[in-house]
Amino acid sequence: MKNKMKFLYSIFLILTFSISINANETNEKDVGPPPNGITLALQQYAWDRMWRELTTEGKPIICSHKDPKKGLFGIEFTLIEPLYIVDATIYANEFSAAGTKVGKENPSKRGLFDLSDAGGIYIHILKFPLMNLLLGKTNLGGFLHFDKSRIRPVYIGNIDFMKWSDILSLAMHPEKVLYSSIVGSIMTGLTCPAYETLDKLSPDTVRNSIVGQTLRGYIDAAFFGAGCLGIFPSGTFSINTNPINGALLATMSIMSDLFSKRSIGVDLSMYQTVKSVLNGYNQDIYCSPMYGFALPLTQYTAQLLYPTVSKPHEVGISPLAYAFKNKAGQANKNIIFILSQRRDFAAFAYSDTPEKEQE
Repeated sequence: MKNKMKFLYSIFLILTFSISINANETNEKDVGPPPNGITLALQQYAWDRMWRELTTEGKPIICSHKDPKKGLFGIEFTLIEPLYIVDATIYANEFSAAGTKVGKENPSKRGLFDLSDAGGIYIHILKFPLMNLLLGKTNLGGFLHFDKSRIRPVYIGNIDFMKWSDILSLAMHPEKVLYSSIVGSIMTGLTCPAYETLDKLSPDTVRNSIVGQTLRGYIDAAFFGAGCLGIFPSGTFSINTNPINGALLATMSIMSDLFSKRSIGVDLSMYQTVKSVLNGYNQDIYCSPMYGFALPLTQYTAQLLYPTVSKPHEVGISPLAYAFKNKAGQANKNIIFILSQRRDFAAFAYSDTPEKEQE
């Protein structure tokens, strides 16, 4: 309860600050209560996908956790669980991921459809370990090792000054100069068919087979973009006529940036949780999460929750945009989706703390 109160109070302070920035604007109006991402996640999440993708080959794993005397015996599994609720909105005072709103707000004069930069869109990312909240203290929760981090906002677009400036973004992430090259764009484009193939594999367990692992390795090698959605932007971003795709691309770029900020001491518990070409298919991933130089995007799937509900998809394809057919009006103001994260782990022997932090 104490942590939840701190969480709500931090959101209140941040949103109050956001409103003060826009206090001089005119034509304020009450836009009504925002959609509630937490409620939508509980009601609309595709629970069947999680159980259909739960796989194991029964392979035994020994996890020493740096101390052979404390070696633990486990069985390898792969699990996918809902973990982040994300909203993109034109209202600076709304944190729709958590269903929070403070006061009245003057929305951007442009909608999410026609933004040419980040000047009128606010993205918020809420870490919401849903499965740990529901089953974390049960025997099933202990067996499957759901993410045990606490509920908290991990990104508030209103106070990210780098999104307004390419110069600031490149100063923090100079490697983006290399990614934004023609070669980077070509590599990202070439992963689009791999993303689409991975997304269509059936049954769902095939994504964790040698076929799925091969496709995911090819995709993760181009870690500076999201397949069909395009290369990660530096600073400002364009979402043009496809705000759902644009919001998802911007979100994955933000997630990648937050992961790399580990080097300056910021730990948001965004670890590598699957075997990937980015960690050399290291078997130690079964024993604990790992750090690396980039975030494997094939850890994640996205499911649209608002303005309509979609099936879960790999983050590098664009079928989420079908919402525009009948929901264009709502999509022009608020978008909410949930990110699920894959985890390779040894049941009975997994540690939530990376090994190098246990030393």
